[in-house]
Amino acid sequence: MLPFTPGKVILITGAALGLGRATAKLLAPVGARLVLVDRDGEGVRRTAAELGIGDRAIGLEVNVLDWEQVQAMVTTAVHRFDRLDGLVNTVGGSSGHGVRGARSIEELDLADWDRTFDLNVKSVFYCCRAAIPALRAAGGGRIVNTSSVAGRSQSQLGGPQYAAAKAAVVGFTRQLAFQLAKDNITVNAVAPGPTLSERVSAIWDKRPDEERQEILSRIPAGRLGEVDELAGAVVYFLSDLAGYVTGHTLDVNGGLYMD
Repeated sequence: MLPFTPGKVILITGAALGLGRATAKLLAPVGARLVLVDRDGEGVRRTAAELGIGDRAIGLEVNVLDWEQVQAMVTTAVHRFDRLDGLVNTVGGSSGHGVRGARSIEELDLADWDRTFDLNVKSVFYCCRAAIPALRAAGGGRIVNTSSVAGRSQSQLGGPQYAAAKAAVVGFTRQLAFQLAKDNITVNAVAPGPTLSERVSAIWDKRPDEERQEILSRIPAGRLGEVDELAGAVVYFLSDLAGYVTGHTLDVNGGLYMD
């Protein structure tokens, strides 16, 4: 495991499943104190309990598109653990994800564009805006955002709204890193390729074998990623080794996109 100072307080959004849950599972054994949030309150409380670290983990039901709830989330974290050292934003998604051939801009429902930007960009903005004062008060900290190969190149499945939103996360990450470097706050992002989270696995399993082989043929590694592999990249940015890395987007995609 990467060097990690025990006792750091890390807030993870979207922690009931997927990348958020996997990141929590990697951080629990190294002494992190975890504030896990999700709109699925029952699911995120289950995740907190499954970690087996007692009162070092709490689960909160939070809608990260509600500014008042986001503010309260950070306040609760600081009241519970006296500080905040890191924020991991994993909330995202797209209504067009999984649509064969991608959704063209002519077919895209106007509300889908707004919803996708809300999920992927506004949620990150809200959580960062609320968390930064607490990170600054702790003497610095780490922010890790979630982009996508779609935001680095293009999206075969997610449509224009998803590619644009994930590219916005990359730009937001760079700008925030520039502005917060003086406060000893690093801001980085991970950009996964197709990864077998619960949501993607459900879509993947329904695809005909011919379609799956076509997708795999475009990935040099010849397989989809595992969510633990993506979580490992997140934990690197949170670790003691990454204090001089900021404004970077780390591609975790088996070679699907290389920069």
